[in-house]
Amino acid sequence: MIKLVVVGHLAVNETETSFGKGVYWAGAGYQVAWAAAQFFPKKGVKLISLCGQDFDLSGLFRAGIDLEGVVIDQRFNSDRFIIKEKKEERFFKARGDLSSHLSLDHFNFNQEINWCHLATAPPRQQLKWISQIKSSWKKRAMISVDPVLRNAAP
Repeated sequence: MIKLVVVGHLAVNETETSFGKGVYWAGAGYQVAWAAAQFFPKKGVKLISLCGQDFDLSGLFRAGIDLEGVVIDQRFNSDRFIIKEKKEERFFKARGDLSSHLSLDHFNFNQEINWCHLATAPPRQQLKWISQIKSSWKKRAMISVDPVLRNAAP
């Protein structure tokens, strides 16, 4: 039985900090699903996402995450999230828009699911996901959402 469904982006992160540069598989969907899988039984976490043909899902597979909800679009490469952090400043830029096309229309929410978590995403996209879940989910279950704060810097 699936206990948690995570809806979120898969992307390639290009990060630059005062400690150096790194390129790695990421996105909020990746990070939340991987972290949750450390506390749930194998296949207890299901990820719903969209990625390009270049994305390596092996880390999520090894973590025991159910990947049936991941759609791989063979026509595109995955989005890239560019993150630069220096002292108290943070710069974020998304390259590509594949993630913006993530839809929940293909997923059956009538399964035995206890909880659905919407990982960090633009608020309009989260609202669309909530609407899609409410229209297809026949039983009551918990939904949690990562908030997105705009202009939160002092």
